[in-house]
Amino acid sequence: MIRVNLYGLLGILIIALAAVGLWKLSVAAAPTVDVRATIAEVQTVHPELSVDGQGVRGVRRLPVGSRVTTGNDGRARARLDDGTTIVIDRASDLTITEAGLRLDKGRLFVQSGPGAKTQLDVAGAKAFLAGASAALGVAEGKGTVFCASGELTVRASTEAEHRLSSGETASIDGATLTVAPELAFDDWTRGMAVPWSVSGPPRRAVGEVWGRLGDLAEGDPGSPLAIRSTTVHATVVHEMALTEVRTTYFNAGSTDVTGDFRMAVPAAATIAGFAVARQGSDQEGTMAEAERDKSTTTPYQPQLEWAGEGWLRGVVPFISPGGTVTTVVRYFEWLDPVDGRLQYRLPLTGTGTPPRIGEFFARVNMNGVRPLGVSAGLGSTVSDGVVSLRRSDFTPSADLVVEAVVRPEPRSARAYIGQADPGEEGGDYLVLRAETPSVETSEGTTLAVVMDVSGSMEPALLDASRALVEALLEGLGSSDRIVVLAADQSVRHVGPKDMGPLDGARRKSILEGLGSLQPGSASDLGRTIEQAADAIPKDAPAGMVVYVGDGRATVGDSSVDEIKARLARRAGGVPRLSAVAVGPLADRYVLSALVRGSGPMLSISDRQGAATTAVHLLTEALRPAVADVQVTLPPDVERVYPREPRALLAGTTFTVVGRLKGEMPRQVTLHYRNAAGMKTETLTVRPRTAMDVREVRRRWASARVEELAFRVAGREAATDVAYHEKLLTPWTAWVLTGDPRYVPTPLSTR
Repeated sequence: MIRVNLYGLLGILIIALAAVGLWKLSVAAAPTVDVRATIAEVQTVHPELSVDGQGVRGVRRLPVGSRVTTGNDGRARARLDDGTTIVIDRASDLTITEAGLRLDKGRLFVQSGPGAKTQLDVAGAKAFLAGASAALGVAEGKGTVFCASGELTVRASTEAEHRLSSGETASIDGATLTVAPELAFDDWTRGMAVPWSVSGPPRRAVGEVWGRLGDLAEGDPGSPLAIRSTTVHATVVHEMALTEVRTTYFNAGSTDVTGDFRMAVPAAATIAGFAVARQGSDQEGTMAEAERDKSTTTPYQPQLEWAGEGWLRGVVPFISPGGTVTTVVRYFEWLDPVDGRLQYRLPLTGTGTPPRIGEFFARVNMNGVRPLGVSAGLGSTVSDGVVSLRRSDFTPSADLVVEAVVRPEPRSARAYIGQADPGEEGGDYLVLRAETPSVETSEGTTLAVVMDVSGSMEPALLDASRALVEALLEGLGSSDRIVVLAADQSVRHVGPKDMGPLDGARRKSILEGLGSLQPGSASDLGRTIEQAADAIPKDAPAGMVVYVGDGRATVGDSSVDEIKARLARRAGGVPRLSAVAVGPLADRYVLSALVRGSGPMLSISDRQGAATTAVHLLTEALRPAVADVQVTLPPDVERVYPREPRALLAGTTFTVVGRLKGEMPRQVTLHYRNAAGMKTETLTVRPRTAMDVREVRRRWASARVEELAFRVAGREAATDVAYHEKLLTPWTAWVLTGDPRYVPTPLSTR
């Protein structure tokens, strides 16, 4: 008996020791997650831009100690996490420091963030910015600091501090520092010294509620309610991210108000839910269709409506004096893996004065991507793959950016399935994601700019178009190629007839031609874009056609479909296309449909906005691209979107959606055109489990609704798809009444 017990004890001991050994082995085999803090980001405006010796196209996050350099034609802009923005000129060399930055060569224009005190090391001296802006320069060991606005302090290595007022320059030569008025400042920034974000105009994913006493028709903007708290929870699985933003507002007034809710989300996000909480109880919203031919400026029930690209507008009525109300918005977005990194961004920067948030807490869980490393900004903490940021009396100064280093995978297509409802026709829902191939990058870009000079372009609008082209010429370098066309019923050249590098002679010829332009006759939009596309050489698939005008055709092709068909018949295929809508009466609907999935659609109304628009345009045009991208799927995948070949950025993620009636395809064929001609590539399909099958269905619905809307196939068909898949559109909304229909607010007031 005793022997049996001893053997039993020995067996238990052996099992325990084995378990401990396996646990130690698993711990040793588990990958160590590298944690790194970043404090800034830099964006290429014109190559060449390098970070620590590596070329950068697009945006790169920066830790302390990063060295940023630009080539002879290179320009860039950067933002520190304290809100300080920096414009970087050609042939510059700077280093990010814990306190700010150090300029070793070149020129910078720096604007300090709200509440920030930024230290700038210049030629051995230190400049301190707080609520000011300054231009810095270093050449041959000597430095200058020009105070463009506000006041700043400069301290030389062996001298006392000197205070600079607006319009004064400090000259630094070794230990000597002299201050004198600046007679004339050369503003070399050319539209770059403005608020910016990595994807268009900056906007915050933090909702604001403005308390109104009147209705929308009375034009009463109201006043913003105090933000008691904002709590953000984000979860990333594979390449899907679900974000919930819960914000509590306080009415400090003495009367009931109607809450006018405004919020921005990433432009490609879909809204997964909306709720309003009072006294700790959440009331969840449901999807409703807008009543046809009805509208109201005084909604009496909480609702959330579509208000434009990435913007939301809602109503939260009956907020009592001294009371609080909480809004809850949930949204999905699909993240793009780039160079072995997956980046999640919570947009917190925007135009105007940022709101003050009493208590702010954000939590981003990256464990769903099994990261090898995680980096995060804004001084957040990282623990076990979870990023946390907590602040009191928080004024957002920069986006919260979290980057995960992920395991490299074989080049393939990832497939996500959303099951169809029982008895539903059409098959399951398929989202297929893959990357376009990378291409060898050139230092410059190729642009065919076509200006609308038809009779609808009155002199003031034509002057704005001239200013845009002039700003483009200022921003381009000697490695860039350009041709400029003017079009009404016919197309003619402005300056040289052939595409060529932008040297001094070409710039002068184009500027002289711009000065002689006058409004002409009718407008043939399709032929205009076709001839501009023909001006792009075959060796430049990333070349971009830039249309500048009001988008109103009076002769020739009468619809977007006809124009696209014309472009598709070209030997060179559909070009990479962007548009700048000029004036308040420009047909943005047509221009958006033409450039959809290819390039940016921007707008200007006068000369003042031309320089900023040109910078945005150049930033996009200079990124490498491939043309005629299309995926061939098996016949049992139907209702596939997009339908037409597109020009897409090289090395970036693209999405194809469809309805799957058979088995999951094992392979798909990718077609694209680079400088060597048309290419074909077979991609293995790797199934992945979707974080939420409803989101897979919404992605197909979004593409379907977009197709129906742009093809003018009828509002009814688009609304039916959106309502069934709970997709927020101009004709659907999240409401808290539970009713399937609601009375919308006028689109013009959103």
